[in-house]
Amino acid sequence: MKTELNRYPIRVAVSGSFSTGKSTFCALLAEELLRTHRMHQVSVIGNISRDLIRSGRVHYDRESSLEDYFIYITEYIHRLRSIKADIIIHDRTLMDTLAYVSANENVPPQFIEMLREIVAWYLDGIKFYFYLPIEFPIISDGIRNNDNNYHIAIDSEIRKNFREFYPQFIELRGSPSERLYKALNALKIDNGMAK
Repeated sequence: MKTELNRYPIRVAVSGSFSTGKSTFCALLAEELLRTHRMHQVSVIGNISRDLIRSGRVHYDRESSLEDYFIYITEYIHRLRSIKADIIIHDRTLMDTLAYVSANENVPPQFIEMLREIVAWYLDGIKFYFYLPIEFPIISDGIRNNDNNYHIAIDSEIRKNFREFYPQFIELRGSPSERLYKALNALKIDNGMAK
């Protein structure tokens, strides 16, 4: 069954542990969709963590506190509500936030319960969800954690969340161009239509 692209917005989500190529992939996907579907507006919700960390508003990874999570979630929802486009690509989602919260084990269970409910509600609006597994060595950018065990722990939590919240996710492996090809094939956006 085809869904008309004018049933906006089409929301495409991308998750994976840190340093798996999500931002690169999202930029490539947005660029290709803009190139092939010029009549549609494509936007990416991304870099929220990096923006907040660089501005000094939050701590990151295992240093995150309950207050940091509230700031991040508030900013995420603000950007989500503010963005207007036909196709919205989510570079990380609130499901990723749940993975970090679970791996860090530094918040009360009531917060996790609340976040799980928000994630379940939020995912109702996602039409396509791509997972990028760990395939490449960690690239330090001055923000990312370089701990391989933490890298694997986050990936494990994300996969656990997929099984529970969005089992129809699409795993993308390979080079950036291979991932892009697989994603475009999965999206099946052609002449203004999305399956």
